[in-house]
Amino acid sequence: MFSLKPTSILLALVAALQLASIAESHSRLLEPRARNGGFIGAFDNFVSPACGGDGSKNNARPADATYRRGQTVPIVWPRNNHPGGFISLKVVPFNGPQTQADFDRNIIQYACHESGCKSGFAGNPLAGDNMPEDTNRCSTPFTVPTFLADGQYTLQWHWYGGGSFFGDVNRGQTDYYGCHDFTVAGGSAFNAASKPRCPTFIAGDAHNPASSGRCKFFGTGSAFSCRPDGCSGSYKDGIPKALEQCLAANGGGNPTPPPAPAPQPPAPVPQPPTPAPQPQPQPTATALNPTRRALFNVRAPVVRNVGGSRPFIVQLANGEVNGNFNAVQEALGAVAMCRPTCWRGRALGIAMGRGTSARL
Repeated sequence: MFSLKPTSILLALVAALQLASIAESHSRLLEPRARNGGFIGAFDNFVSPACGGDGSKNNARPADATYRRGQTVPIVWPRNNHPGGFISLKVVPFNGPQTQADFDRNIIQYACHESGCKSGFAGNPLAGDNMPEDTNRCSTPFTVPTFLADGQYTLQWHWYGGGSFFGDVNRGQTDYYGCHDFTVAGGSAFNAASKPRCPTFIAGDAHNPASSGRCKFFGTGSAFSCRPDGCSGSYKDGIPKALEQCLAANGGGNPTPPPAPAPQPPAPVPQPPTPAPQPQPQPTATALNPTRRALFNVRAPVVRNVGGSRPFIVQLANGEVNGNFNAVQEALGAVAMCRPTCWRGRALGIAMGRGTSARL
């Protein structure tokens, strides 16, 4: 017969409590600040108010958190050994009644429960994560919509479709939820028409890549369907049932955007008037006479290219004349009166004043 020392008994009790904590913890809203902390759920004999507590707003502090339209806010919760399920994010005015039905009519976004966190292990991803409570954190980004006007609001975080009832991965988990109160001020321009027909869905979890467009879930894919707690069912990969119905009814999740205005042609830029062509200065015999005789009988390749107007070029080759030949003919007198064919095979460059030249 043997006896246990008090120290051994204490260590055993601590270990048992830790295991119980790991096995029995559920999921809840960790960040941003929840109005009522703790685990708020739809239990067998009691369905908690939409934001927990006694249903009042006594613990609400919407002025403590102010966001801008278009700002992204991380929403964080723990896996706490529970695989699968969907997260829905719903927003209602702070001054409204805030019943569960009010929240359910104002779903803005869906995400997977195991988004951004560790699953079980390689051999059994549905198993517990074997980590201390609240340390295996999942999250999804929430962008404050442009269809929310400046004012105070309440966001409800809602997890459903999860599995592992007190360690039994073949039984389902009831719904858990929590609320965050906040203020919207400024940011992107308010646009009531930007609200989509169906909520946004951010897919992808520890079991499915984001490109799959799916989440792992247990049961039917509908909220408040695992009653009593520990319901029977199986795991599936898909999208929330309510989103599936919305998409089927609307043919897609996005509203038809208003037609974009037709692009207007740019206003014509006034152009300065095109100047009238100026007559080219005519060469004079005086400018040509000093070089006329010096260039006789100078052989050169046949000139076939015509340049610009300053200096202009007169071409006389193979009987073809281009340019202001009459001016050259008048200036050269008898030299230019020769038939065009008599200059075939040679070229004459005649200085015509200020760099202008004629080629024959």
